[in-house]
Amino acid sequence: MFIRRLNIRDQPVNIFGDGLHQTQVNVQSSFIIDARSAYNPTDEVKIIICPPERSTYVQVINHHDGLWMVNYVSHEIGELQILVYLGDKLINNNPFKINVFDINQIHVSNLSDGYVNHFVKFNIDTIKAGIGQLEVFVQDGQVLCSALSRSTSEFDVTFLPRHCGLHRIDIRFNGLTIPGSPFACDIDEMARVTVSNHLTNVHVAHPASFDICNQSQHIDIHIASPLNHCVFYQRTQVNEKKTHIDYILNEIGLHRVDVRSSQNMEVYGSSFLLQSYDTNRLVVSEIPRFIIYNQPVEFTIDAFKAGEGQLEVAINNGQVPNKVKPLGKSTFHFTFIPTSNNLHTLSIKFNGQEIPGFPKECQVITSNDIKIHGPGLNQVLVGSQTWFTIDTSHGGSSNIEVKILSPKDEVLTPSTLLTIAGLRVDWTPTEVGTYKIHITLNGNIVPASPFFAKCYDPKKSFVDASKAGEGNLEISVNYSGHNIPNEVKPLGNSSYEVQFIPQKATTHHCHILFNGELVPGSPFPVNVMENQRVMAIGKGLGSVPINIPTSFTVITQNDDVGKLKCSIKGPNDHLVSCITTKIDPNRYEVTYTPDRVGEFHIDVQHDDIPIDSSPFTSQSYDMNRIKTYDIPSSSTVGTPTSFIIDAADSGAGNLEISISRDGKNIPNYVQNEGSARFRVNFVPDKPCIHYVRIKLNGIHIHGSPFACNVFSSDYTFENYEFAPINKRALITIKPKLNGIIDPNIYVDIVTPSGKKLKSKIEKTSTKLYTIGFVPNEIGDHEIRFYHDEEKKLIMTKLNCQVYDISKIRVSDLPLAVTHQPCKFT
Repeated sequence: MFIRRLNIRDQPVNIFGDGLHQTQVNVQSSFIIDARSAYNPTDEVKIIICPPERSTYVQVINHHDGLWMVNYVSHEIGELQILVYLGDKLINNNPFKINVFDINQIHVSNLSDGYVNHFVKFNIDTIKAGIGQLEVFVQDGQVLCSALSRSTSEFDVTFLPRHCGLHRIDIRFNGLTIPGSPFACDIDEMARVTVSNHLTNVHVAHPASFDICNQSQHIDIHIASPLNHCVFYQRTQVNEKKTHIDYILNEIGLHRVDVRSSQNMEVYGSSFLLQSYDTNRLVVSEIPRFIIYNQPVEFTIDAFKAGEGQLEVAINNGQVPNKVKPLGKSTFHFTFIPTSNNLHTLSIKFNGQEIPGFPKECQVITSNDIKIHGPGLNQVLVGSQTWFTIDTSHGGSSNIEVKILSPKDEVLTPSTLLTIAGLRVDWTPTEVGTYKIHITLNGNIVPASPFFAKCYDPKKSFVDASKAGEGNLEISVNYSGHNIPNEVKPLGNSSYEVQFIPQKATTHHCHILFNGELVPGSPFPVNVMENQRVMAIGKGLGSVPINIPTSFTVITQNDDVGKLKCSIKGPNDHLVSCITTKIDPNRYEVTYTPDRVGEFHIDVQHDDIPIDSSPFTSQSYDMNRIKTYDIPSSSTVGTPTSFIIDAADSGAGNLEISISRDGKNIPNYVQNEGSARFRVNFVPDKPCIHYVRIKLNGIHIHGSPFACNVFSSDYTFENYEFAPINKRALITIKPKLNGIIDPNIYVDIVTPSGKKLKSKIEKTSTKLYTIGFVPNEIGDHEIRFYHDEEKKLIMTKLNCQVYDISKIRVSDLPLAVTHQPCKFT
């Protein structure tokens, strides 16, 4: 307390009170005058304020006992002078000088939470507060702090916290606590600020994120790409202690993530290293859909352009072992051997993520799964076409390769045709000897391959005596006791060619003796056919449709010689009538109509002797009995698409399947599901109409070609499934990741009655479009999107169900009883 002792009339006068030293603006202050020892009832106290223009309120209270109290309020900061008179005497002989200040004008800024052993800094501005003494105490003075003056009224206050926790900061001015004090500063440890462990490996072009936890102040983040480009990210403040970061990487390689506090202090562990990769850059060699039991399956994986990471290959979840061999430059060779006929599933992961196209299923083929039969695998006649059929119970005929080697190891190219019975292989031998038939499936040799087919010429025989030793070789040819001249031609290495000219259409015998003894198998029979034979040719002897007349032609070599007879039996041995018409002296046409699906046996005789190859067998089929299931009317680019063909009741024939777009065929593979049921698989590769053509014996089945409208896969659509009637509906169009919307989007909205609604496409951003319309009919509305203004090329189609909730009627609700069913409609 400020006390001043003075003498008035030689008697002591005391004047005291805080108001004689300092006061706060707009706050009443006071001081007391004690003149009781020199009290004169006539004395009065007079107060004069200097300078007089200052706005100051003054009140003097006389207690009439020698005590006076003076109250005053100053409305301006600065120095205030007060002259105090007792009677006519000036107390103190000088004015009292009083400092007027305003603690409400003291401003504290930039005070934020901090970290242990890192300076915390904040600012105090007293420029409008007046003159006074500033005091700052941290933790009641337990933590030292300093205030550096930047000017006469601006201060930078710093302190160094040694412990974590809430720190109390008291700030006083002229002994008074300023508004807001004490202030709080939360001190944390930087080591407690953590970054989630998602900062490891990230797929390019895929959304990624990480979290920053236990933070107590703002965190700055910088993500730099391998080319030192700044990576854009989005920050979300989950709560006071947690920040969520979303980002997308577009470069493959090592990224650097710096995480710092607002005071440029690194978070523990920063800088973080982030490795990006792209599974789409892995190149896997072709892995066959069908693999051979107990034979190695090989494939390679090239990860050179995919980035760094861990490559995982597993067959049947690791139950089937595989071997890997590094080939250099991040390329690897894998091998495994299927030892069971179970379905084998191949999984290939890169950094824990399945690469596109996997997992992939491989069907194991055993000897029981492949049936190969036909005359072309046994003895065949030189110069005549022969055939055999390859039937795989699991399909996969498109993956079969057939190579035929002649006796001179020349490669023959057979013709193949996919039929209901399997893959038919036709070939024609051109020389006598043994032909090797190699059959592979996906490059693997099928069981029992190669096959050996022996080709013969009834006019020629070969004798090989190279291993018999030295001796005399005797050869004779005869029939019915008649010897036939023959010619023996040495071929070298004790091999000989024997040639003779048959004299009659009967069996001839070749007798071969070596040193007077018959060689094993001798005599060798040779069947001889009549050169002037009667033949039958024509469509009626092959695959024929039911209920449609068909015919074949019988050709004789001599005019009007012999009598021609023909009889036809259908399935279950029922007789089928036929009509024989003479076309010219050497040709007859036989016409009949197959009336059911199955085999028809055709017996043709000339002079009561069956003609060559009689009886014949024709196969009838019914186009209308071929059934198709799930043929898609629409699909999406890149989406595996399939449908079923069921030909079990249609009869035998050649089934042809093709899928085309823009006049070009695209790949498809047929999976035989057994019982003449086939699954056809294909992947559309362009947003346009794809045509599915199915033929049986060269004739389109009903409905073929089928149209499949393939839509673009570049966009996603939202909020289109349902819409209320007579209210504005809004459809959202978004591009897929990293895509940009094509501005040339046009739309038609077709009502159930066929009318087109008015619709408006609005661009809300570079990556967002909306389409608004007001439906006025209940039912299914078709929304068609086009790439062109002429609306010829459909991009995609959607269906929107429009409903009217006001049409729902609820019956009167009955009185209900607790715990018993209550029904209403």
